[in-house]
Amino acid sequence: ARVHGSGGAAALGEMLANVKQKTKDLDSLAMSIDALLEVEEGADAQLHQQHGERWACVRSSALTADARRELAQTREEIAQAEAANEALSTHHADHEDCLSLLDLDAGALAGRVPQAEEGSRLADLECVGDIRTLLASLSSCSETRTAAIAEARALAERDDITAQLVYRGEAAGGSNEPIFERALSRYEKFRERVSQAAQLQEELLVALKTSNETFADARDSDPSVPAREAFFAKIDRALRAHTELESQLLQGLEYCGAADERLQALQQTVVSLAGARAVERDQLLQSLQQEEPPPPFTPSVPPSVPPSVPPPAFEAPPVPAVPLAVTVPEHAPPLYQPPPVLGVSPGKSSIHPAGEPSPRKTVQWPDKAHQPQSQPPYGPPPVPVGAGWSAPPP
Repeated sequence: ARVHGSGGAAALGEMLANVKQKTKDLDSLAMSIDALLEVEEGADAQLHQQHGERWACVRSSALTADARRELAQTREEIAQAEAANEALSTHHADHEDCLSLLDLDAGALAGRVPQAEEGSRLADLECVGDIRTLLASLSSCSETRTAAIAEARALAERDDITAQLVYRGEAAGGSNEPIFERALSRYEKFRERVSQAAQLQEELLVALKTSNETFADARDSDPSVPAREAFFAKIDRALRAHTELESQLLQGLEYCGAADERLQALQQTVVSLAGARAVERDQLLQSLQQEEPPPPFTPSVPPSVPPSVPPPAFEAPPVPAVPLAVTVPEHAPPLYQPPPVLGVSPGKSSIHPAGEPSPRKTVQWPDKAHQPQSQPPYGPPPVPVGAGWSAPPP
């Protein structure tokens, strides 16, 4: 009934397949977590190698050490679970034949019990009937003795001789012996009934022993007994195998559930760590790019001009020759005439005739209002009209 209530041998096979599939799912989840750790550590190692000491960031391998240890321990447990699943599969296959008997109901199972040939069955032997009668008599004898003891106990609870001992016994100057004898005489009938039941029980046991020896001799000579005992032993092995497999598979399902919760939590931790590290790397990369100077500008050379030949210099357009039409007179005044020096007469040197400088004189600058109107401001002298020079012909 217990086996049928749990689904029988078929349900046991489905449970085994479920445990094996859950174990494979755990291994796949562990591999995905290991891949996440590899990607995170590889990206961090590449940036450390690229930027060297400028990459002021804790290595990912130091942050993922705890996750690595937990993942390694869980993967070892998964490997042990897979080995246990293989052992359970072998055990189930070895007992699959006998486990199929547990799917039969009681009537079908009783019909498969090996029986002796017609007329030689043990149930038809005289000793078997004697054994059954003797067993029933032993049960009746036991019930008689139990009933006598129960009646005696009930009488003892109702029969109180305390008052007789106080008023008629030694306390009152009498004797206690007559009181005890009268009280015990009332239990004599119960003693006789118990004694008779015990004697009858001894006689029944002797007769039962004789009949049992006869039955044992007949059973040993029955050719169907070994086959029947083998059948019962097969059922016993099936029950024990079903109990062991069911218990171990339930433990396997419980472990798979707990391991899945741990791996799911570990995966979430690794994903959160990878996301935080990605943000940290992006910020550090931006700060490093702001610190680096821009690369030097290298002008590009057109492909048609070889790099070894310098580009041609700028050439100004030619200016046509224009003849000058200016005529300079023979007695023309010089183009540049210095302004007169105040306090010195024109045509006379400011140097003393004797070769010594003339005595220094104090020069008084006139006011603008008293400046002569005939003195023009400084400028080149005018050129007379018609005067000029012509350039010789080429």
